[in-house]
Amino acid sequence: MARREGWIWGIVLSLALVGGAVGAADWLGRGPQRRAPEALDLDEALAVPAPDAASPMPPGFVPDLPAVPRLPPGPRVQRAPAPVENDPRLEGLGAEMRLIGEARRVLADDPTGALLLLEQHRAHHPQGALREEREAYAVEALSALGRASEAERRYTEFLEDFPDSSFRSRLVRAMR
Repeated sequence: MARREGWIWGIVLSLALVGGAVGAADWLGRGPQRRAPEALDLDEALAVPAPDAASPMPPGFVPDLPAVPRLPPGPRVQRAPAPVENDPRLEGLGAEMRLIGEARRVLADDPTGALLLLEQHRAHHPQGALREEREAYAVEALSALGRASEAERRYTEFLEDFPDSSFRSRLVRAMR
């Protein structure tokens, strides 16, 4: 029996030691105890104190501040000119974009269809905002159709009308 009692006391002592170690680890892991912040009375926190005789500043007091330095005027920012509302090229721009966009889309697979769309654009918008694109795609379509003399003529006119065009190198390749 004595042996059994010693065994029981050993288990109790082990449990007590383990429990104490767990409690100590928990207590040490928490760090210093912090109190929950107190609720603020917003009316009191935002209240502007009324001036009274004990106030260190008299009413209307303005502190002495350093003078604002006078700086030389900087460069003027040039603004873009306002869009011209009466530009006739802009009236049908949406229709122009649809025709040119569709012609560009079908140019590789159907140069005849593209050329028809470009000629339609030419009929409705002879001096349109997208005239450069129309003429460039027309040269490409004519070249793809093997209509070399017509492509050459339109290419020469294109270079006269748009000497600095970004389409120039593309058209050189198309004319080969």
